[in-house]
This record gives sequence, structure tokens and C-alpha cells, in this order.
Amino acid sequence: MVDTRKISYRKLLLSKQFYKHGVSHSENNTYIDRCLSIHHFHLSIDMILNSIIEQHNVALDNLRPRSLRFSDKINKINNHFKDKGISIPYEKNVLDLNERRNNVQHDALAPEYLIVEEYMISTEQFLRKSFELFFWQDFDNISEISLIEDTELRRTLEEVRKLIENHEYQKSVNLISVAYLLSSNSIGKNIDFSPKMVYESGPIYLGGIRMNGLLDGSKEVPRDLEKIQYLVELGLSHSDYNKFTDTLPYCFLAMDGTVNLVTGRDHQLTYEQTLWALEFFTQVILRWQSRGLTPKILKEHEEIIHGISLP
Repeated sequence: MVDTRKISYRKLLLSKQFYKHGVSHSENNTYIDRCLSIHHFHLSIDMILNSIIEQHNVALDNLRPRSLRFSDKINKINNHFKDKGISIPYEKNVLDLNERRNNVQHDALAPEYLIVEEYMISTEQFLRKSFELFFWQDFDNISEISLIEDTELRRTLEEVRKLIENHEYQKSVNLISVAYLLSSNSIGKNIDFSPKMVYESGPIYLGGIRMNGLLDGSKEVPRDLEKIQYLVELGLSHSDYNKFTDTLPYCFLAMDGTVNLVTGRDHQLTYEQTLWALEFFTQVILRWQSRGLTPKILKEHEEIIHGISLP
């Protein structure tokens, strides 16, 4: 049986991601980026309108949501909730955005940056209120982290997100590094890689251990081909992986099973860098899960994770 609650959550998440992509485009402030911002903002709202209709069984006279005009969807929803005194929030702004999207799509008219910024604000207001009114969800808590299956691993990444919001960037990447080491090590037995690759090559990428050189001090064994092939299979880019590992402190699993974390960096971490590392790691976990793997923080490692995340 299909879990409709999971589908609904994924649509809310996707809507939020489209909105965030629109914000990213607006920051570039080029002609094409302003056009894309408007399209992304509109798409995020349209997705929510369709989800409201599906979630609450709004009567459509045997029509499908995608076959209705944008304004008709709003009217159908308002009519459905009329007796409850509920209507589409910020309706005028939403309709204005729809008109602006039509101008972009059909007449190639890109709005000025200040106008894009206004729609960015009104779209977020719409999403926040709609998530609360129609789905009983907090906009800020909608995250891909919620899709992580292992309870301890999910709790760990939620803790990282809180640390980032509190501007504790070094502690955040420390926790990401150890969580990456332990979770990837937990699935190592499910991937056909030799112990030599997992414990000797540096920096390690598959077993989750990152260190300078080999444990025995001998010549480093290059693994670029295997690494690139595995990353391609996961749908991840080599450059993004390198960016991820360059953000993290050195962390490795010693032969006696202890975790070694070498902190201290030559430059200050930023909010954007740290948040990107969290989002990338979350993507890696979800890609593992999609391949039938079960990354987790093992029971015997929970104390290590808790120690890292202590204030």
C-alpha cells in the first residue's frame, strides 16, 4: 500500500526546494536568473495548490488538478474551505506572481531585482502559512533529514542543523565527519570493496575514513578511478565530493576501533559552507538508502556521537 503521508511530505519538501532554488537564482541577479527565480517561486506555489487539492479531496468536477488554470485551483480550494473560514493565504500576491510568470514565459519579460525580491518574500510567506494551515507542518522543520531511516543517524543530523543555526560551525563539521565515518563504515560490508581499500588508501571515500597517507606509513595507493566510478553510480559529482571532504576535519578509524578526529583549520568556516556540507551528506545517505543499503550509527558508536555533540 502506498503511504500517502510520505508522498505528501515529499511534495512539501520538493516545494520548499524549488523555492530555495529560486532564492539562489535571485542572488545571481542576471536576466536569466531573475526569470528562473520567478518560475521556481511559481512552481513551488503551484505544487502546494495541487497538494492541497489532493490532500483534502477538493471537488474538481472529475477534472485533474493539472488540467485547471492556476486561478481556478485557488477558487476551488477557497470554496472547499469556505465553511471553515479558511482561504488561500496572500492570494493577491500569489495571483500577481502567476501573472508575472506568464509575462516571463510568453513575453520574455524579466522583472527587476527588487520585484523578484518582493516575490521571494511573499512566496515564503505563502509557503509558511500554507504548510501550517493545510498540512499542519512547520516550514522550518521540513527537511530531507526527515527521510533518513536510521533513528540515531537522523537525530545526529538534526543536531548538526541546530548547531549550524547557532553558528557553531566547527562543532558541526566535527559531527558530520564522525557521522560520515561511522555510517559509511556500517554499510561497508554491503559493498564489494577490499579491506585494503577501506583502511589503507587516503583520503578514504567509501569506508568513510579520511586521513593523510597510509596507516603503515608506506606509499599512498591511488584510488581515483574506483572513487569516480562509485560516485557516478551514486549520482554524485567528483568535485562536490572533494568539496565535501575538504570542508571536514580529518577523521579516521584506528585499528583498535577508536575514532580519531583531528580538528583545527587554517580558515574560518562560513554558514553557507557548513550548511552545504550537511546537505551533501544528507544526499549521500539518501542515495545509499535508494540502493537498498542501511547506513546507521551502530549501538556501540552512539556514545562517540553523543560525546562529539555535547556542548
